This record gives sequence, C-alpha cells and structure tokens, in this order.
Amino acid sequence: MKQLTVRTTVSLFVVALALAACGGSSQPAEDAASKASDKAAGDGKAADEKGKASDASAEKKEAKAEKKEEKASDTGMPKVVRKPKDYLTASDIVFKFSFKESEVGAKAEKDCDEKAKGDNKKMADCISAAQKKVLVDDYHFKQGDGESWFLLAMRTKGSQISWTHRLPIEFGKETDKTIVVKITGPDKGQAPWKHPPSEITFEVPNEYQIIQKDPELGKLVFEAKISTLGDGTNKKPER
Repeated sequence: MKQLTVRTTVSLFVVALALAACGGSSQPAEDAASKASDKAAGDGKAADEKGKASDASAEKKEAKAEKKEEKASDTGMPKVVRKPKDYLTASDIVFKFSFKESEVGAKAEKDCDEKAKGDNKKMADCISAAQKKVLVDDYHFKQGDGESWFLLAMRTKGSQISWTHRLPIEFGKETDKTIVVKITGPDKGQAPWKHPPSEITFEVPNEYQIIQKDPELGKLVFEAKISTLGDGTNKKPER
C-alpha cells in the first residue's frame, strides 16, 4: 500500500510537469499572434491615413486648377482663333518656295545621295543643279481698292523683284486647315498665264507654312517670311 502511494505521487508529479510545459509553450504563440494582429491593425491604419492624404492632395490640386480656370475666365478676354485666311492675308508676309521641304526637294535629295555615294561636294552640286531646274514663284496676297484681293506671284533675283502673275481673287470655302482661292479675272502679271486655273486650294498647317498640290511637281511648300514689298509691274521677269 505504501509503495503504491509513492508511485501515484510520482505519476502525479510527472503529469503536473507535463501540464506546466504545455502551458509554457502556448504562451509565446499567443503573444506572437497578438503582436501580428496589432501589426496588421497598425498597417491598415497607416494605409487608411496614406489614402486619405492622397485624396486630400488630389482634391487640393483639382481645386487649384478650377481656381486658375476661373481666374482666366474672369479676365473677360476672348480666345483668339485664327483661320487660314488670316495667315494668308497677313500684311508684309511673303510665302517663299522651299525646295528642301517640297516633294521635288525630297526626291532630288534621294537621287543625289545615290549618285554622290558619300561625297559631300558631289551631293551639294547635284542638289544645286536639281534646284535650278525647278522654277516656282513665291506668293504674296495683297488687298487692292475696296475689298478686292490679288494673288501676286513673284520671282526675286538679288534686289530685283519680278511680278510674274497678278490675279484677282476671291476667298472660297474655308476649313480649319484649308482655304480655296478662286481666280476671278485675267492675269495682269509680267508673265501672265493664258489659261490660269479657276481656283487654287492652299493647305495651312500652321502659321509658318502654306502648301499647294501641283499636278506635275506634287506637294509644294511655302514658308512665311516678313518682307516689305512694293507692287511694281513694269519689269519683265527674268528666266
């Protein structure tokens, strides 16, 4: 009986130790879970705060843009919209033919590049020779008496200007980028066309250029240049 009691006591002691060990190992796990939960909550709160800050920043930028727009409208100044006719009829503007920007120039450059084979002098001479073969006059739009307008074609050599064509015109259909110029009478220039075209359509891609499509030469580009001109018609054009 005494021996049984000792064994029982030992068993109870072992069980107590086991329970104590189990209790001790569960505590760190509970602590880790609690810390993870706290961290997740903290991260969520930080994300919410960051989101709120981002929203506030976006609202501030939008409000600033609206205020700027309101300030611009408060000036009462209308937005200036210029049409192709405005560019064509600007005073003291000559539209000078650009060989390089035109289709004939691009073709000449390609052909000369193949012939020159990297020789710069040959290339320059070839381009110069090709340019001399293309005779395209510059343009100037001039208002006559009353509301009448003229399309003047001019050729310049040094300080000498020859007015090759002087055509009475009317402005026809106009879009944002194109305008039709109608020829309304005979050519009074120094080298007049016997049969001038009934109309010419000009493309106006920007304030610096106008473009004309020629049936033989393709796309012709003219660049706007400031120039003070007379209106002489007493000289024969030099060819």
